[in-house]
Amino acid sequence: MVRKEPKQYVRDRPALSRWLGLMPSGVEAFDAPIMFKDPWMNFTSYLLSGLDYDFLMLDVLIITFIDVFANNDANLQSRIMLGILIAYLVDNFLIFLRTHYGRRNVAKHSLADERFLI
Repeated sequence: MVRKEPKQYVRDRPALSRWLGLMPSGVEAFDAPIMFKDPWMNFTSYLLSGLDYDFLMLDVLIITFIDVFANNDANLQSRIMLGILIAYLVDNFLIFLRTHYGRRNVAKHSLADERFLI
């Protein structure tokens, strides 16, 4: 059904819905699947799946720990900047691990091979 008439099922999202990140209205009334184009790949903002607050708390804890731990070091000029740098590195490492193992998990539990996941 979708392969015969793809233009009927693949639509552009309304501008207001796109700008505000709202769920498109009127989708529930259809029996056929409706897909919306995503030219800017907005789905990538959902990759942390609600772990944003946890990552923020981890960053705050790392910065605070480095600030308290390096308090006695007289040679260190900016403890906060060191904490921010370490928090940034840890954050990027954890996001890399989540992306890597998330792709492996999707490839393992689906019929798509890992190299086909973008």
